[in-house]
Amino acid sequence: MRKILMTLALAAFLWPADASAETYVCTCPAGCGNGGVGANAGKVMRGIKRKQLPRLFGLNGPGRSKRTGWTCVVAGGGNPRQAARRPPARGGNAVRLFADGNYRGRSVALGPGNYDIKHLSRTIGNDKLSSLRVPPGWKVVLFQHAGFRGRKYVVNGNVPMLGGGFNDQASSARVMRNNRRPNRPQPVRRPPNRRPRQGVTVYEHGNYKGRSKVLYPGRYDINRMGIPNDSLSSFRVPVGFQITIYQHGRFRGWSKPFNRSVNMLGRKWNDQTSAIVIRSNRR
Repeated sequence: MRKILMTLALAAFLWPADASAETYVCTCPAGCGNGGVGANAGKVMRGIKRKQLPRLFGLNGPGRSKRTGWTCVVAGGGNPRQAARRPPARGGNAVRLFADGNYRGRSVALGPGNYDIKHLSRTIGNDKLSSLRVPPGWKVVLFQHAGFRGRKYVVNGNVPMLGGGFNDQASSARVMRNNRRPNRPQPVRRPPNRRPRQGVTVYEHGNYKGRSKVLYPGRYDINRMGIPNDSLSSFRVPVGFQITIYQHGRFRGWSKPFNRSVNMLGRKWNDQTSAIVIRSNRR
């Protein structure tokens, strides 16, 4: 194990330095393999350059190597031991920041974590962020100043061009998974399947013509019948209903009940009604 660690340290020392390259934190959780590398289970290596990833850990970028079992994240991207248990930070499992609008220019993929001005400066540049790709269920909080201070701007989805006065203004950022459940469409509540309310339809003229009005169970005096006084000539009575017509208002004078439709009232009843009572044996 000591020999392996010395070999890795020597390789890191001999590799040409690249100030502009990202640095990574790599973790080997219990059970990672690839020969002697497996002896480093539970170990964390810091300050790894991006171009060292393929040779040392079998990776081309942030993520977890299926061949070696090592997991590497961008430095500043959170606890590396926790990152080892997370899915690789790529595709739908990473937020990508772009220096230019419409997802162009220099870019960097970030997993959950806090990224201050030092990290942004060496990746896309300070005050350079213009667009972001944020997968569903993720959230990015941008800060105007370093140290996560100043105005902040919350992003929950893809943004081709930052607005709100934040274009080329971000100096630090926090990347996190949004624990809130997505809004689910509410089921459409339909009214109960009830039959249309029925009533007796009264007509001004015979053969169900002229002005008409549907009357539901109740009492209808001279000014509530829905047709002029002394003008009733026909009516339609549904099954289970009864209409009683009265000669005078206030339900006075002669009266007659009907349990069926009538297309023309006789001479004695035609154009003589001033009050109506509707009854129904339906519930």
